[in-house]
Amino acid sequence: MKEAPRYFYSLDLLRGVASLAVILSHWRHFFFDQYGLSPQFQVERQPFYSILETLYLNGGTGVRLFFALSGFIFFWLYAERIREGRVEAGKFWILRATRLYPLHLLTLLGVSLGQMIFEIQNHYAFVYEHNDLRHFLLQLGLMSDWGFQAGHSFNGPIWSVSIEILLYAFFFMICRIGWIQGWQRGLVVLLGVVFSIRYEHVFWEGLSMFFIGGLAHAVFEKLVKKDFNRLWVYSAFSVLLIIWMIGLFVPEPNFLYHRYQMIFNGGLLLFGKDLIGIFLLKTIYGYGLLFFATILVLALLEREHPDAARPMAWL
Repeated sequence: MKEAPRYFYSLDLLRGVASLAVILSHWRHFFFDQYGLSPQFQVERQPFYSILETLYLNGGTGVRLFFALSGFIFFWLYAERIREGRVEAGKFWILRATRLYPLHLLTLLGVSLGQMIFEIQNHYAFVYEHNDLRHFLLQLGLMSDWGFQAGHSFNGPIWSVSIEILLYAFFFMICRIGWIQGWQRGLVVLLGVVFSIRYEHVFWEGLSMFFIGGLAHAVFEKLVKKDFNRLWVYSAFSVLLIIWMIGLFVPEPNFLYHRYQMIFNGGLLLFGKDLIGIFLLKTIYGYGLLFFATILVLALLEREHPDAARPMAWL
């Protein structure tokens, strides 16, 4: 029986692709003025738009993929060690701080200086306007999107790392009490889905995505212990590749929802609600299933072909 790989280069590659997608989704920031996005902005005039359209329109979804990838990696690296007490809270947070905080602090100081110069020259802030002492302190503590803010500030995109800090705390607590079985991870996914419907805070979406990655890891561990047919892994990879390629040419985020409404003349009611429509309209759930399958299949392929993705992992 083959062992699990020592490093998942394919997931590094996937993280790089997601990062580039997020960058492209922020390209429109260059066209902001004091009133927001300039009326003169034309989305289709962004560089190489005909090729990169879906990334310009939906690239922000890459953040959800970050959460799912983090979930897989954290359960792989830490879950069992935290449960057994081999990684204490102090060591866990030191590892997180040394990895995240130096770059965050450098970026925050750079953006603060840039905002100051920009406001002196233009008399308004660049994209994110809540650049006062209160929001600087929130940014400094990586708490910029915990609910204490009036809006995005300074280094606005750091909101995803701010949410990840909360996810790390929740993850550590779950592991410490021993809730690391696959079905328990699945329950947390459902918890995140239910609360994301009820409440708007991005933490709940992040929670469901993080534990979707953790669930993919649980399934991966089960499969590597069995002598399963490798053919289905290659078949699943081929299907996923086709789905991702279709996604590049179907940039409309609610494509499936609109087709479903057309086919069923508005929708199908279950218990008085169109649950299928809600599922398709809240694209987080469709993305979650796609991310789960993609991460799982890539991890299984890496087990069959260790280091195959290594030459591209620099991305």
